[in-house]
Amino acid sequence: MLAGYPPAWLQQILTVSLAGTVLAYASWAVQYAGRDVALPMLALSVLPFLAALLRYSLLVARGDGEAPEQVFTDHFLLGAGIVWAALVGGALYLA
Repeated sequence: MLAGYPPAWLQQILTVSLAGTVLAYASWAVQYAGRDVALPMLALSVLPFLAALLRYSLLVARGDGEAPEQVFTDHFLLGAGIVWAALVGGALYLA
């Protein structure tokens, strides 16, 4: 089914989707209406979020994205997920 689409177009769609996802999350993280103590932590959570998306994009480009359950064997993704969860969880708890 994907054979009907040019690879360059699919790459462009992937890039636009990734950028849109990061912009949407960053908009939420920066404008969150919590107390001032939570805002820096939420804003900082954009970095591990972006890093995880870029790492998964790299895995997909290598052909390793067909089995999403294998994500749990990638140490970088696990680390980024833990850092992201700690930042968001801590920020929302402090808010």
